[in-house]
Amino acid sequence: MKKLKKISIILMILISFLIAPKVFAKSNNDEIRKVEYSEDFKRWLKLSDEEKNKTIQPRMYDVIVTDFNTRNVFYKVRLLGAKSNSKYNLKNIIPENLLTKDQQQTNSCWTFAALTSLETNLALSDYRQGTKSKTYDFSERHMEYATSKIFKNNETNEGGYNRTVGEGGQWYIAESYLTNGSGAIPESEMPFENNEDLIEIDQIKNQTISSQIYDTIDFPDYNTQDDTEKAKIMNKIKKHIQENGSVFASIHGNSTLSEESCYNNDTEAKYCNSSISHIADHAVSIVGWDDNYSVENFLESARPSKNGAWIVKNSWGNIREYMYVSYEDCNISKIICGIVKATDKKEYENIYQYDEYFPATYVEFNNSKIMLCNVFNKKTTADEYLTQVALYAPETYICKVYVNPNGTEKDKKDMQLIELKTGEIKTVEAGYHTLEFAEPLKINANSFAVIIEVQGTRNKINFELESKVDGVPTFDSVKVESGKCFLASGNDMDNCKWYDLGKLSQVSSNLPNGDGTIKAFTITKKSEEIPDKKPDNQENGESIKNSNFDNMKCNINNVKYYTFTDKNNHEYLILNLTVDGITQKSQANNLEYYYYISANNNEKNIENWVKIEGKQIEDDKLQFEINTQNIKNLDEISIAQNLYLYIKEIASQDGKESEVTSKAMQLDSKTQAEIYLDNIKVEEAQIDDNDEVIDNTVAPNELPKAGIKKIIIFVSAISVLSIIVLIRYKKISEDIK
Repeated sequence: MKKLKKISIILMILISFLIAPKVFAKSNNDEIRKVEYSEDFKRWLKLSDEEKNKTIQPRMYDVIVTDFNTRNVFYKVRLLGAKSNSKYNLKNIIPENLLTKDQQQTNSCWTFAALTSLETNLALSDYRQGTKSKTYDFSERHMEYATSKIFKNNETNEGGYNRTVGEGGQWYIAESYLTNGSGAIPESEMPFENNEDLIEIDQIKNQTISSQIYDTIDFPDYNTQDDTEKAKIMNKIKKHIQENGSVFASIHGNSTLSEESCYNNDTEAKYCNSSISHIADHAVSIVGWDDNYSVENFLESARPSKNGAWIVKNSWGNIREYMYVSYEDCNISKIICGIVKATDKKEYENIYQYDEYFPATYVEFNNSKIMLCNVFNKKTTADEYLTQVALYAPETYICKVYVNPNGTEKDKKDMQLIELKTGEIKTVEAGYHTLEFAEPLKINANSFAVIIEVQGTRNKINFELESKVDGVPTFDSVKVESGKCFLASGNDMDNCKWYDLGKLSQVSSNLPNGDGTIKAFTITKKSEEIPDKKPDNQENGESIKNSNFDNMKCNINNVKYYTFTDKNNHEYLILNLTVDGITQKSQANNLEYYYYISANNNEKNIENWVKIEGKQIEDDKLQFEINTQNIKNLDEISIAQNLYLYIKEIASQDGKESEVTSKAMQLDSKTQAEIYLDNIKVEEAQIDDNDEVIDNTVAPNELPKAGIKKIIIFVSAISVLSIIVLIRYKKISEDIK
């Protein structure tokens, strides 16, 4: 019996030792670490300065493939539509925004590729909204010079990278220029010149910034993935091109000068199979694709294994203006980035930021939840209202925003949870993202604090820092602030440890000091100009009763997606819905119904209602169709993670009216979808409604997603079971005696 008791005790101690380190033990040194560079970047660092200047700097870090689980039926059906479309070219849709451009003898290919993404994004937005075609043309020369350091008369640009004009650039330089308030400006204000001479610094200052970038996306390298994941990424790139415009990419541009050419002059087809012998040295814009582009079009000595190519727009004038680059090309998939949302005007007055440059350092935190915080001092004495905040995300983030408008304290009691246009949360993918407020928030003090609570989709999470980078002199211009940018684990503001990102090297010598990526945008507006609107969901009549929507449920019966080869016919979706569970109370002689779709489950002050035509309620059900051509906020809701339906009923009788608005109903995406091309059905599929992220990997010193509670319950259960067994065997032993 003593032996059995010892075994039970040993068993419990052993289980405790196995579990306890994962539950309770965490050293500070293990919590935060610098992410390892990509293999491509490691190789690039070994090049000489002369060799580096002849290439496009590769990504410093691989884009993590994480799940962006969405229940947005518009998003999913359009993704299916892109998959069904075997050939597509933006030039057929917005030709006036894909004009011939020539960088001539300059080294500015990267500026042309980046600004083509902006120009095509704005043009597609106009096209979808049915507005008059407009040619967008932004200044490549301004981007080139505004991001450089040295100017005529030994003047220096304080906001410029440590680079000289003509060194070449990369997407990240263009992205920072487009998001830090430097540009873009119209081509007419600083026209292209075929030179890279030093100029007066005044030429880049006080220009009219005529755009704002809200969201960008970084796509993972699909050629490093398995076939299933590769297909998913490529379909997302195609969907982006169709909806958001061209994407920035890099290729080997000097094939004809190499001993082993990978370009067919007769067919304009390109395929390189070695990124060492054919290093990426030229930036281009992917504007379309052809899944059936034959391998026979490529050189016999440089031929891919499968059909299919991206349609690429160049910046060499009429020379190779358009090329077909194989999907399998060794360079084309390594850096693919695009602009998701932009406007052709600046919609803020003041920008608050510490990351004027691109955040070039990735740091990993051994927790799936973190809080990022920046504190700012007001720039003006005028009344300022926060309307947006932004950040860079290296992977999928689920974000909540808190603001202390009364000072820099970070306690929970001082913070206000912000209602965004998407509700309390917004889910974003890898890239730069703006979180727009549902209502402006007045800053009441001379300083304020912004906290963005981030939930990742893995058991650990990466975040980005603006910092100096060993071996990359471009970032020598970075000036790190201390006491301004902070990081904490979890989401408990009152019981957390805040790390000062400007002193991160004190946590570990391997970590760089850096600046956080939170930006804040304000407008100046008198308080009386921001009206307090009454909520819509109130009954305005006393004698007329409205229906009861409390038990209302919505089901999407099917979705039809119509696309056309003729650019004069715009794509659209038709959703067939049934809303049931409506309890009719009204005896009114006239009932009208309206719908509204939002990304916000707590929408207030709805204005753009769409009237439901035709048959009204029957058997407590409302069946109708939604045509996206009637939805004014389509661009906004198309990129949302979730969609919500609101129904408004207006009852009228004897000249009196009463109205009621339903609560938000989530539109699930599980439905039957049909894809039509030129009114001919080309595909039919069932769309699943997967809204859960599952990751079976377990980070070191980190619990799986089961959580601490389940582990403790498990340990307790084993302990109790051991005690019961011990008591029973002890009783049996006594009975035997």
